[in-house]
Order: sequence, then structure tokens, then C-alpha cells
Amino acid sequence: MNVKSIFILTILVTQLVGCNGRKSEDTSREIPTIMPPASELPDSHESPTLAGPDAVIDDFVTAPNWESKGDPDFGYSKTNYTISNTSAGEIGGTFTRAGEHMFYAQTSLDSTVSFSGAFFASGKLRTPVIDNPNHELAIGFFDPENTIHDEIRLKESVYNGVARVVFAENYLTEYPGNDVLRVFIEGPGFQSASLTLPQMVTGSNRSWELSYSPVGNGTLTFQISGRTEVLKEFSNLRGELSAGEESGKIVVRLKEEERANAISPTAFGFQSLKTSDPQPGIRRIDFYIDDLSFTGMK
Repeated sequence: MNVKSIFILTILVTQLVGCNGRKSEDTSREIPTIMPPASELPDSHESPTLAGPDAVIDDFVTAPNWESKGDPDFGYSKTNYTISNTSAGEIGGTFTRAGEHMFYAQTSLDSTVSFSGAFFASGKLRTPVIDNPNHELAIGFFDPENTIHDEIRLKESVYNGVARVVFAENYLTEYPGNDVLRVFIEGPGFQSASLTLPQMVTGSNRSWELSYSPVGNGTLTFQISGRTEVLKEFSNLRGELSAGEESGKIVVRLKEEERANAISPTAFGFQSLKTSDPQPGIRRIDFYIDDLSFTGMK
């Protein structure tokens, strides 16, 4: 190789190294690596949120093809309490103490939901009225054919085909009774401990998600935005609870026998649970949901 060739080769190598160096510096400056706080990272044994960017979300501009049981004062509503979009439309209404089990739900899921696979539900909720309800309403997965289980739900033989979130009056609190609820989750054979949800009427919308991971014996997780507190009076019940100013979380890990006895839910929607002391129209919760997404949605 002659001197001229060596000189040209030296220049090319120098330029290549310089370009690579500048590219690395520009890339690190334009696309910084940002790690979320440790509290936001999923545990290794839990699946991350299943409501990805491709999830189907219903904003209820039109009525869904859902089924009602009983004569509920809840269903499709051309209102906009959740103010989730510019057009009116949401699901919900008035839930009162009734002597019958009532629901408003999609009773034929578009895909199989079972405790052997992952499933989820998410949305936004708003409660414009809480009037001494002494009542429980649920949103989630259930089996309409086994609603009789809800009549004995607090006895030893508890329904096995549900994965749902239950909202109820919170009378064990320092907050005004017309602005607070408690929330817990129910799954195959269990009821969890409760979170307190203050400022449900005077506050803003809350985002929520219910998800199930089949890893191990299975884990049912509920998360909700906004201020939450752990309700100590029900701390003897199941679950790992966390609460704070920004959000709250309930995690229940199924036992082996609970997973074995679980029944696949066939519906998703609202349930108004039967009471032995009906007082329809007197005690009430007005409750609405919008921007809803769930496994099996049509």
C-alpha cells in the first residue's frame, strides 16, 4: 500500500469514528431513557395492565345490546355525568335496596372468560348522588344462571362464578355519609377487605381497572384512581391493600381449592344485589360508568 492510500484510509477512519461518536451523543440527548418510579413497576408475579392501546372502548354514544333482569332503574342513560366525551351517553342510574336480584349486562361474551386465562375490565365512574344507601352494587363478571348465590353470598357457600367490584355504603368513617363509599372485590369463594373512597360526589371522575392473572393459583387485582384509605374495620378479610392520595389497590391471591372450584363467568355488567329489607326509592346510589372496556366485549 502506498503513502497516498494510507493517508486516505486514515482520513476515512477518523471521519467514521467522529460520526459514530456524534450520533451516540445526539441519540442520548434526543431520546432519554426514563424509568417509571418503582411503585409503578408491576411485581414479577403479576401481569401488567391488560387494557392496551388496542382495547375496544365503548363510550356509549349509542345504547349497547345488553339485557336487563328485574325492573331496574339503571341501564343505558343518555346523560353525561362522567363528562368523558362531548356526546351524552353512559351506563348506570339509580341503585336502591330491592327485594330481588337485578342486573343490566352483556349476557353473551364475545370470547371465553375463565379463571384459567387472563381477563380484565376498565373504565371511568362517577357517583352524583349518595343518599344513605345501605345497599351494594357490583360491576364485573358473573354468571346470570347462578344469581341465587348472591342471596347467600355472606354464608359459607359463596358463589364461585364471579370476578367483580362491589361498592357499598361506608358508615364506618369520619367523612359525611353522602360523599363516601367503600369498595371491595369478590371472586371465587372470597370477599376482600375494603378501601374507603372519600369525595365520591364532590370529587372528579375515577378511573378503575379489574384484572385477573392465572399465574400460580391466580390473582385478582383492582385499582382505582383518586384518594383512598384502608378501612380497618374489615381488615380481617382477604387481600393486600394499598392506599394514598392518588390511588388505591386491592390484590387477592386465590387458594388452590378456589381456583379448582371456580366457574367460568358468562356475563359482564351491573348487578344490584338482593336485600332482605327492601326500601326501594328511599336509600339510593346514583352510579354511572363510561369509556368501558372488558374481555369479551362485543
